[in-house]
Amino acid sequence: MKMDRGQMALDQKQEIVGNSVPKIDASIKATGEALFAADIYLPGMLFGKILRSKHAHARILDIDTSKAEKLPGVKAVVTWRDAPDLKLGMYTDDWQFFAKEKVRYHGDIVAAVAATDIEIAEDALALIEVEYEELPGLFDPQDSLKLDAPLIHEDRPGNIAATRKIRKGDVEKAFASAEHIFEDTYQTQMVDHCPIETHASVAQCDSSGKTTIWSSSNAPFNNRFLLSRGLQLPMSKLKIVLNNVGGAFGGKQDLMTEPSCILLSKKSGRPVKIVVDREEEFTASTVRHPFTMTYKTAVDSKGKILARKIELIQDMGAYNDLGEGVLRYASLMAAGPYEIENVWLDAVGVYTNKQVGGVMRGVGVPQVSFAGESQLDRIAEKIGVDPYEIRMINALEEGSVTANGQKCVGIGFKETLKAAKKISGYEWKSKEKNRGFGIASMVYSSGAAGRHDYSSAVVKLNEDGTVVVLTGAPDVGQGVRTTLAQIAAQTLGVKYENCWVEAPNTDISPVDMYGANASRLTVVAGNAVMSAAMDAKRKILKRASEKWQVKEEDLQIVQGEIFHQGQSKSLGFFKDVVMEMHRPYGQTTIGTGDCITTSVPMDPETGQSEAVNIFVFATHVAEVEVDPETGLVKVLNIWAAHDVGKSINPVNIEGQIQGGVQMGLGFALTENIITRNGKTLNPTFLDCKMMTAADMPEIHPIIVEVPEPKGPFGARGVGEATCIPTAAAVANAVCSATGTRINSLPLSPEKVLSSLKMKSSGKKTN
Repeated sequence: MKMDRGQMALDQKQEIVGNSVPKIDASIKATGEALFAADIYLPGMLFGKILRSKHAHARILDIDTSKAEKLPGVKAVVTWRDAPDLKLGMYTDDWQFFAKEKVRYHGDIVAAVAATDIEIAEDALALIEVEYEELPGLFDPQDSLKLDAPLIHEDRPGNIAATRKIRKGDVEKAFASAEHIFEDTYQTQMVDHCPIETHASVAQCDSSGKTTIWSSSNAPFNNRFLLSRGLQLPMSKLKIVLNNVGGAFGGKQDLMTEPSCILLSKKSGRPVKIVVDREEEFTASTVRHPFTMTYKTAVDSKGKILARKIELIQDMGAYNDLGEGVLRYASLMAAGPYEIENVWLDAVGVYTNKQVGGVMRGVGVPQVSFAGESQLDRIAEKIGVDPYEIRMINALEEGSVTANGQKCVGIGFKETLKAAKKISGYEWKSKEKNRGFGIASMVYSSGAAGRHDYSSAVVKLNEDGTVVVLTGAPDVGQGVRTTLAQIAAQTLGVKYENCWVEAPNTDISPVDMYGANASRLTVVAGNAVMSAAMDAKRKILKRASEKWQVKEEDLQIVQGEIFHQGQSKSLGFFKDVVMEMHRPYGQTTIGTGDCITTSVPMDPETGQSEAVNIFVFATHVAEVEVDPETGLVKVLNIWAAHDVGKSINPVNIEGQIQGGVQMGLGFALTENIITRNGKTLNPTFLDCKMMTAADMPEIHPIIVEVPEPKGPFGARGVGEATCIPTAAAVANAVCSATGTRINSLPLSPEKVLSSLKMKSSGKKTN
């Protein structure tokens, strides 16, 4: 029997959301056609290089660029004299595009040069003469906080960049009656984002005063806002174009090259490209903030947490940059994914003469997760409770109230715990010598926490029924363009392959303020795209209802065909209705939409507020083997259970989990930027070890789906959570395997071996 084509379409109704469709940009990346910022070449283009300070803290007495300017091939040299004399920043106005009165870290920008080739530009840097008066440097936050410490910023008393508080309940009363009290201090190190593509930009200033910037940014609209302020230009005179971005992890919203590029182009009258090399990326880009964290926790005999008192000291580096936001995230999540009646937190961000800390995947939460989850395992061991059980006892669940006073709705934390335990075969105490399991959990935010977050979108229907989505959401390799195409296609009822998502262009794309940060794009940009697609769909269905004289609400679009509900025969094709609106009516069907979250700032004294738009939870289990002769930790398996709400693209999510775990393992075991008097000593991949494919264990992604009421199709963001609990899980596994606990990262062979020797000699380990 021959089946009706319309019935076949209905029977095979394509669920695009939930399927692992190919990435929208897969073919151009696989074939090498994809253009990145460093690939841009324009007629007459010059090549720029940046002169950076070689001192950690020094007063600038004089800058003489005359010799550099006379070098053949040099077309422009710029310093603070060529930029508006003002300071700016995302939170604190403490930074200038070029250092003027003094430099505050090795890497501060002093001057920039544009020449006809890179070699000439490098030679010109050597000819710039800068006279300095060296000043005392501060390289430890504890030293910066001393009463007699010199000020890094004269208008920031005590070298304090930012503070945060949380007050819930009465911690002192809980401590007074507690059966067990534990107090420990933990430390984490400085690490770099290490994107494979380094920072790069090209700037072209035209005769009308309009400047176009091709950038590797992960937050183009935010960058345009800061450039407009810093250059004193209308935003309409600045256009940022993104092509493809080779990884960012939060670090490419910092203006590492763009201001120099623009000023050099303006002065020379020619386009200018600056691409930083790997050493410069290591020494001058923003880094993950080192933290010192003291946790004091009271529990009863069964492991119920009664109170937690937390002190966080953040090494901010030389400028605030986005560090205040990192401190906010760390503070919000420091108590962990647990319901605790009494919480007291004081957090302080402190200036030092070191590399500037910025936003990096997880935004301060990998640090506090390592501390809190390590101590929770120590507590479980001491009172004789399984680490899995102590987490289940204290886990946030439906209706629970967080440390910042928010009520939990639609959360799947316990489900991640159960899934991770079941699939991993987790054992509290390993039966094999020198092997151990470790478990760790985390809570995070999907969407900017403690700030209003917003994104908007346009969905345009072409004459042939294909779909173009305009969004300011940048794809930095995480696959958000694919996710947004799936959301648009599912909402409209058309095929995925007929949807295209344009890369951001700030002149054309609708605004998306914060870019690829805070695991926000699936939710915030996704909701905006869904809203825009629904708007476009309404217009098509209105026209279709007029055409076929049926009610709009009785029509549905399936795989590009329009059906009357209850009938298997299609009325016609989506593309034909779109064409009819174009011709003869001359109507281009455009849908618009936006998403504005309800997050509000934390109360400055108590931290209580609806600061988190959507909560995200995960649990990781690590299995390790430790060589007692060398201290080398070999990670055998990682099981990573993440509540994603709704898996829009399962393979893409699995890739995010695998990539996040890789970063978490580097944080746990090998990555560490070593400095002496503020200068980086290991600015190469040879000396600063990243985990490679050869080092990786078996990673087992576990997708948990507890629908999120605020997310598109029930989805939550997942990108950043994937790296957060890994280090703590590994640390707990190492302790299980060796019987010794290390309270600082990374867990290098030297630290592990030293801890083992202390144990064998009968000395107390951390």
